[in-house]
Amino acid sequence: VALADALRVNTTLSHLILGSNNIDDEGAVALAEALKVNMTLKTLKLDACNIGVEGAVALVRALSVNSTLTDLSMHNIGVGDVSEVAVALADVLPNNTSLTHLNFSNNQISSSSAIALMSALKVNTTLTWFDLHACRLDDAAGLALVDALTVNKTLFQVFFYANSIHLSTQQAIDTLLREPDRIAMRDAAAAAWSDTKPAMDLPCELPPAADSGEGDSLAKRSREEGEDQA
Repeated sequence: VALADALRVNTTLSHLILGSNNIDDEGAVALAEALKVNMTLKTLKLDACNIGVEGAVALVRALSVNSTLTDLSMHNIGVGDVSEVAVALADVLPNNTSLTHLNFSNNQISSSSAIALMSALKVNTTLTWFDLHACRLDDAAGLALVDALTVNKTLFQVFFYANSIHLSTQQAIDTLLREPDRIAMRDAAAAAWSDTKPAMDLPCELPPAADSGEGDSLAKRSREEGEDQA
């Protein structure tokens, strides 16, 4: 809470990493209120911070006001089913014009909330990097992502492995992510990061080069998981 109070008036801090801290709902709500007025923070990482649904939703809702945050990581926020948070993201993303990197991996969300999230991607035009791996998503969510990627042309990196989707769906996702324009955007992002190499500006990980075989790797993992489930 004290940190949130400081963020309200701070005009220099651009990166804040709070992973593996017990922030809870009260702290998250305080941070959300600070985000509504802070105009300098670009990166906020809240992985494994034991945030409740109320706090996580408040943080997401703050994105409808904040116009400077570009990188938000909420990997494994640690509250069980977070479908309500995914729905909040679906409400906010269509109008958010600053967020480019979003990590929401290793969170349990329902298929319907994931589908709502994919629908939001059809409208959003700034998000380029999205991690949804290990979110217990089914094939319906995967097909919704395929549908979204046929419309959204700014997303160039999506992580969707370790979910329960069919191999054909994963292959369709990989094919869309290997479109020439997306590969060019990935290469440009990698080159830009390589030129500057600001350690704290690394979104969540360096986007793989076009010839990294990331898509094939994701398809292989999905295939192996499907065989295990069979």
